[in-house]
Order: sequence, then structure tokens, then C-alpha cells
Amino acid sequence: MPINNGSKKIAKIYYGPNEVAKGYYGGNLVFENEVNQIFDLGTGYWWDVPSIVQQRLPWGKFTVNNFFITTGTASRSGSVTGALNGNISMNKTYTSGLLTINMVAIANGSSSINGRVHAFLVTRPQDIVHLGEGQEFDVSNYEGYENFTEDNFLIKSTTNGQIGSINNTGGYVVSAGIARSYDPSTGIFICNFHGKISGSTGKETSKNVDVYLRRDI
Repeated sequence: MPINNGSKKIAKIYYGPNEVAKGYYGGNLVFENEVNQIFDLGTGYWWDVPSIVQQRLPWGKFTVNNFFITTGTASRSGSVTGALNGNISMNKTYTSGLLTINMVAIANGSSSINGRVHAFLVTRPQDIVHLGEGQEFDVSNYEGYENFTEDNFLIKSTTNGQIGSINNTGGYVVSAGIARSYDPSTGIFICNFHGKISGSTGKETSKNVDVYLRRDI
């Protein structure tokens, strides 16, 4: 039963399997973040977070550190004769409830447009396990690792940089993406930010990623 305290209403309800305090103040829903929650935001390159969470969460308190990805791809194609330089990058911004994650493949300074990533909101990032930065992660010391899948691993950020340069004649494709695999028999997760140039010749690179482990699934 809500308790009226002037213009302030305080209520306690059940949200999912855990009891979480919620209240209304001045017409705005206030959420006390007592338990970590992970929301699948879907695939895209920008998200209107308030409309997705429907005011259930304090979206104004979130930062870019609350948002993670699992997969993503971007590519740019064209034709060039001569030197072809490739770069890859992924950058996140979060301003006034708008999340933007730009994964791009760059050819001679020209970027691909609107690469797609699969994004997640983590309300309490401190409650998931930080595995660190790298390309190979051993989680065999965690109970239940035999049941983990690739979806247990969240990527906070990537190392951006050059793929390299080739001498090209004609068509090309420069691509960026998350490459990942998990072996449940060993507990080894392999993941990197992969860049590739395909043209007259080819060149590839693998960059480090900053990875977290979720154990709720």
C-alpha cells in the first residue's frame, strides 16, 4: 500500500524475483538500484534508452560504462587504385538518454556508415566480473563454466587502430567486427576486435577487447 507523504509517494513492489524499492516523486518514477539487472537493447547503432526502459530505471544516472556489446559488424567497400589504408574503431556516447555506439571500418580516411552492434544495459556494472583486456580469457575457475556460452561475455570497449596498408587495384572491402568463440570444455573464451582488408591482396589485424563475465544466465 503506497504511503502518501505530501506530494511524495513511497511504494514498495516486487520486480522480478527480487524485492526492489520503487517510488514516485513529483510524477517521476524513482528506482533504487538494489539489484543488478541486465537489459537486452537489441541490435542497432543508437538507442533511446528512456523509451526502452519505460521510466523504470534512473536513466539520467547512467554513463557509457553501463553499456556493453556482444557482437558487431561494419564494412566499407569501393574501388581504388594505389595505396589503400584500413582502420577500425568503436566508440560509445551517452547523452540525455541517447546511447550511440559507432563501430566503423575506415578506408583511406572514409568511414563506413552505421555499423550494427548488439547492445546491453547493465544497471550495476560492479556486480559483473571484470576479466580484463586481451584476446584470450580463462574462466575455468568459475563454478558452472561448463554451461557458459558466448552470451555470458560482455564487451565494454575495444582497442581501435590500423589494419595496415595494401597496394590495391580495383574493388575492395574493409571490414570490422567482433570475433568470438567459447570452449565450455576448457573454459577458454577467445575474443577480439577484428579488422580485415580484402582487395588485390589482403591484410588482417586483431585488437584487444575489455571483457566482463555475466553469471546470471
